[in-house]
Amino acid sequence: MLERIHKIGLFLVFCLFISCASYTKQPSETQKLLGQEMWLVTNLRVFENNHIYWQNYGHGKILSLGTSIRLIRSTSDTVSFLDNQSNEYTLYWRKDAKSEWEKEMPKYFSQKDTQEAIQSLEEDWQKEIFFGNVQKGMTKEMVLWSRGYPVLPSDYEKEDIWMYYENQAKQVLIYFENNAVVHIVGP
Repeated sequence: MLERIHKIGLFLVFCLFISCASYTKQPSETQKLLGQEMWLVTNLRVFENNHIYWQNYGHGKILSLGTSIRLIRSTSDTVSFLDNQSNEYTLYWRKDAKSEWEKEMPKYFSQKDTQEAIQSLEEDWQKEIFFGNVQKGMTKEMVLWSRGYPVLPSDYEKEDIWMYYENQAKQVLIYFENNAVVHIVGP
């Protein structure tokens, strides 16, 4: 009887080994991008310890749109990257987007250099964007470059009122008409 139990145990271990050996985990899209050159598609606000938060508050040091970066690590909570001076930054994903963080990636990073689109703008608009400002007359795309994606609404493309956080206590509302900023409420 003991010999039979031993054979069954060996058989189960063998089956487990075979099933594990045949399973190969497919790398996530982000894992495939690790080490490759990418570019920021929006200004990002950097805080202590080079942390960047999904809300992209209106203060903090600006890491400029178009900055060349290399992804070095990713988890369901964060993605870490290096700029071209080897400074390491960590971006924290939105809590409700953790399961869909790969869909969030294009809001921050692109495999295509974004400088060309910005350089086609008038110099005054370029300056406002690189300083992270929002001004009347800017298009939605220009606001995305300057401030990032709004906290609300989630379907920002269809809505004409966007909300950003200036800091944890203050909000900014941006009103659009015909794809142009017409009113800004807040700091």
